[in-house]
Amino acid sequence: MYKCKLPILTITANARKRKRRDLRDERWTRPEPRVLKVNVDASFYADDDAGSAGAVIRDFEGRLVAACCVMLPHVSSVAMAEAHGMKELLTLAERLGCNRIIAESDSSETIEAFTGEQRWWNESAAIYAECIDKITNIGEVSFKLCPREANQVAHELARYSYSNKISCNWDDDPPSCLLDRLLNDVTIE
Repeated sequence: MYKCKLPILTITANARKRKRRDLRDERWTRPEPRVLKVNVDASFYADDDAGSAGAVIRDFEGRLVAACCVMLPHVSSVAMAEAHGMKELLTLAERLGCNRIIAESDSSETIEAFTGEQRWWNESAAIYAECIDKITNIGEVSFKLCPREANQVAHELARYSYSNKISCNWDDDPPSCLLDRLLNDVTIE
């Protein structure tokens, strides 16, 4: 009986290490220098037919460049809230004069609409069309699906917007509700 404990302890320890490593891989990752990464997330509240979205722009060192959140009082679906969120992040990037961005979302439907993997003739089509105009003005924009765990800062902004029923923009100085999440995202190398 005693002989079995060591292999079980080893297997358990290896599983814990793997889980920790997997969690680390799910964190926000830095873009390359001279590229800004924009994360967006949205929430939909069916009982209120409302939603909210949050977007955050960070540089290659993980520093906040800007952030915004928007209350969406009249949306009919998660897809529409996510599309509005993407429009808000592109509007913010355009306003700041960004010319190379990576736009990340945990919504596969939204990312697939912008990468051409999905046709977007649904209730969000008009919003996607507005986004295409903004992409043209920005320049180099790539879209990437990210795990929900790597999108927590944008998620927190969306939650902040809905719970406070407000829309806000921040340049350089993040709102206090984001400080812990921003610090947790920056990996020490």
